[in-house]
Amino acid sequence: MDPVVAPAAKPRADYRAWDPRYPEVVRALVAALQPPEFVSIEHVGGTAIPGCGGKGVIDLLALYRDGFLEAAKTFLLGAGFGRQGPEFARRWPEERPMYLGVYRWNAEPVLVYVHVVHQAADEVRRFRTFRERLRGDRSLVEEYGRVKQGIIAGGVTDTDDYAVAKRAFMHRVLGDDHALTPGRRADAGGAP
Repeated sequence: MDPVVAPAAKPRADYRAWDPRYPEVVRALVAALQPPEFVSIEHVGGTAIPGCGGKGVIDLLALYRDGFLEAAKTFLLGAGFGRQGPEFARRWPEERPMYLGVYRWNAEPVLVYVHVVHQAADEVRRFRTFRERLRGDRSLVEEYGRVKQGIIAGGVTDTDDYAVAKRAFMHRVLGDDHALTPGRRADAGGAP
């Protein structure tokens, strides 16, 4: 397979308005990737929520079936996604990796994170629940935007620190008090 994305570096945390082209970018990327039958790709995170501003990084779940973790990782790395480098203080572990890459859509570079997760993991439910609760409640989208803008206004520029700073809001939306998401190392922070 020829690479579909190019290597990417860790971005700086910032805030930008939601771009209504995000869903179209995801459709084009998934079509270009042509995922094998043991992997499905799903759009999650702020870019999957209409009107939700944020870093502008597209988050995807690469959901793999039983016994296909290594094949899923090989597929994504072959497509051009790269592992997190040492600049990520809170790297995801190899048994639940997060890869990144730049996808060129209409000549525009778009940063993409791919979370490689077993299709039955509770983390999948959490990502989906968070996305759907915000899609269904405009006031939550607006509040989340204010939270993110406040983080940036407070001087946070590191995306690891930015992710940790959003956790309290995310856990409140999910109705839980998890300190960690399953599969994440204790020093790695949390995600929906």
